[in-house]
Amino acid sequence: MKNIHSVFLAVAIVSGYASAIDGPEITGKVIHESATYTNGGKTIGASNWHDNEHFKAETAAKIYLDGQVDENSSYHVEIQGFNDSKALSNFDGNEEYTQRDPLREAYVDTNLGDWALRLGKQQVVWGTADGMKLLDAINPTDYSELAQNQMEDSRIPVFMINASKINDDGSEIQAIVSEARSNYIPGLSTIPNNQQRSTTATRSAATGMATAMVHNISAVDQGQAFIMKGVDTISGKENGFLNIVPELGEVAATFGRLSAGFAYNGGGDAAPSYHLNNWVNANVNEFVSNTGAGSAFGGACPNVGIGANSSTPSSAYCLEAIAKNTNEGQTNLLSGMDPTKVGFGGGTYSNQVTATNLQGYGGGTAVTGNWDATTPDTTFEYMPNATFKTFATFNLAKSKYVREDDGDSLGANSALKYRNTTESGINYSFNYMNGYDSMPYLDVYWQNADGVKLTPVTTIHQSGTNGFGSGTNYVSVGLTDTGTTEAESSKAYGYVGSTSDHSFTITNPVTLVFHEKHAKVHNLGGSIDTAIETDSFGPVVLRGEALYQKGVRTQIIDKAQLSIGNMSEAFSSREGDKFKYVLGADFTALTNMMVSLQFIQERNLNFVDNTTNIITTGGQGTHVTGARYTVDTATMSMSNQFQKALKNKEFYTLYLSKPFGESGQHRWNNLFMFEEGGGKWNRLDAEYTLDDDTILTAEFNKYFGNKNTQFGQFNKSSNVQVGLKYSF
Repeated sequence: MKNIHSVFLAVAIVSGYASAIDGPEITGKVIHESATYTNGGKTIGASNWHDNEHFKAETAAKIYLDGQVDENSSYHVEIQGFNDSKALSNFDGNEEYTQRDPLREAYVDTNLGDWALRLGKQQVVWGTADGMKLLDAINPTDYSELAQNQMEDSRIPVFMINASKINDDGSEIQAIVSEARSNYIPGLSTIPNNQQRSTTATRSAATGMATAMVHNISAVDQGQAFIMKGVDTISGKENGFLNIVPELGEVAATFGRLSAGFAYNGGGDAAPSYHLNNWVNANVNEFVSNTGAGSAFGGACPNVGIGANSSTPSSAYCLEAIAKNTNEGQTNLLSGMDPTKVGFGGGTYSNQVTATNLQGYGGGTAVTGNWDATTPDTTFEYMPNATFKTFATFNLAKSKYVREDDGDSLGANSALKYRNTTESGINYSFNYMNGYDSMPYLDVYWQNADGVKLTPVTTIHQSGTNGFGSGTNYVSVGLTDTGTTEAESSKAYGYVGSTSDHSFTITNPVTLVFHEKHAKVHNLGGSIDTAIETDSFGPVVLRGEALYQKGVRTQIIDKAQLSIGNMSEAFSSREGDKFKYVLGADFTALTNMMVSLQFIQERNLNFVDNTTNIITTGGQGTHVTGARYTVDTATMSMSNQFQKALKNKEFYTLYLSKPFGESGQHRWNNLFMFEEGGGKWNRLDAEYTLDDDTILTAEFNKYFGNKNTQFGQFNKSSNVQVGLKYSF
């Protein structure tokens, strides 16, 4: 079991209490759940197809210890043992600060004057909305199973001081100081902190071509049932930029170190200055289309030992061949390659990859293929305006994920709540929290080998300078630690260095950092509920919750910057405010069936939506355009052109709950959620009571609708579960 020392801490606490009193009351519960997919296919980020496979066999044993310290103080401890034999290793056993925490709760209830104190690890529930958390922001959430689990199970208990006081007028004041923790997100929370992703190679001395690749590329949680598309875009083995960047670095390095055939002015054993870093008037789109300054590089490919296409010696062929040869990490650099083919024109690949889509060869010519920069879905298609000089910066580039908290508490959150009831029977509350947003955001930047943060610098190059026609502007991106101009050649990050034997070593390779951070936010909200009498439904409870968040960070994409290969500027975050609210009505129908209706809206008050963002440098006018907007962090993907978020997103829910059986001892529940954009989720669950101690459970989760929505993306994760609960 992971981090099991927490259990021993709890045992020590209980033992201390037990020595002072007669001993605790011990109760417990054993819960088993097994789950099977109902739809065949591949979950997001998975490498293998599943077909109604059994993916969960989870058993949890919960022990509750309750007792008195003295006549004014009591304690409660919940210890949990957990095992899931079907889960991935990151989810198969106990782990602190997840829903599998071995020490779920451990607190003491006591009094200090008029104040009731609860001290220790606990949960605090401030919100009551169905299917989502709004005011319920004190505790972070474990999204290992998205929203399928009950809130009391997915909510992550944290240590806190929880003080409350009931005033003479019946109102209540609650003050909380709690440790700040991050949500637990599959595919992100298990990335090893500060570990670099990289590629290295053994190379041919004659050609510079990689002959044996070693990849430190990771498929984080690959095959987990509830990886979101947005997470897969960060850490996925095929689509994740954490893995794509070092693969780009290896492809760039292969071009940059070719010592024969691939040279600025053609042929010979060219000096390093004639390689990628000096090639300013050619971009990816020209290279793939074999036009303009990027044409006629097919002749380089025979010199690297992978065969030639004599009928079409194109640049596209060259890129396809070299990228295919070096891209063993199976990232999504290019698209459409037929994996059954072993080469072009009778040639073969020395390191054939059978599962990676690379550039645009779809069984036709390499030039026409599947290349589509207008509706891109692969890395190079998103970078059609990136020059060779820009790709010199990527030479042997690495990447890494850095976590702000490094597994520890982020700091302290403070919160206040006031609750009262009017004379007419309206219950209301005011809530405030100042602390860290439990949902992380990413700060993306380059750094050098010394850990110094680098500044991207864009430069305009006009065609004709090196003899390639006229009238076209190219934008290249370099990196500097000065923040003003590109560094001198000795500090030219990623550039090719000269040696006496022209071995062309890569100097100053850089690292793209994905820095997970948590914004310091102010949450100001409130709730209201009241009951009214109706002729048709009897009492109807009307309720509402609202939350205003100041200082929230949202992710922004700039496709103009991405098109020129300016990675750190393409992915950024913006500070802003959000307003969220829920309106609900609860009533009884069909004798004893509880019906709950909700309308939910999330409003981004600083939404970014520039349909045409223009990159200009040095007053030379328009050069590259592309949209800049707030992305939908849950669903953004290369496959959907980095899905734009909705400025005001709405959800609708219908919840039904009804007892059945002779004495109403059994119960079924159904929650249906519809999200704007067409995503749908339906959860039907039932409990069948065998006796006072034993309950059988069943659950069916169906995800459907638009596959580029929060719920619809999990179509292949739809599942049916059965279980057993035994109490003692």
